[in-house]
Amino acid sequence: MKRIIFSLDEVLPIEAEALAAKTFTPTYDDLWDASKFKGSKVVDEHGNTEVEALSNGLNFWPDVNQLNPKKLKAQLTLMAEHGIFIMNNVSSDISPIDRGTLAYAQGCHPEKDADFQMNQDEIFDGEMGSITIPLEWVSRSVKADKKQFIIELGDDDDVRLIIK
Repeated sequence: MKRIIFSLDEVLPIEAEALAAKTFTPTYDDLWDASKFKGSKVVDEHGNTEVEALSNGLNFWPDVNQLNPKKLKAQLTLMAEHGIFIMNNVSSDISPIDRGTLAYAQGCHPEKDADFQMNQDEIFDGEMGSITIPLEWVSRSVKADKKQFIIELGDDDDVRLIIK
């Protein structure tokens, strides 16, 4: 298991913005969740399911325009891209970094940590990616009187909140 540690004080504004928001962008998980789509099935821009598209030799990617925006909810996303950070899925024309709603993990800030890439590669096995994190984890950390927001990654997409 690999631990990713954030300052809870830096995560709190991300949670607050998400709780106050009315519209959200889909997370990666939302794109593959049939219950979030208007017709309750994941389709591409041509209305094909993944099976239909692939059986016709076509590439497949879910059409975000077919998502039901009312079914999207506030969530956090743990990202490994250029550093490791948490952001929310609030719909906005302003980037999370400009809104002040992005928090970097300890040792994984590209502008502050010289070895951020090595730390990111160690935690995410040299891959980039995103993991949806329940927003409720922030309030659980607050209720446990924690100063840090700690996420533990295991094998096979096993993600846990550590509040010990």
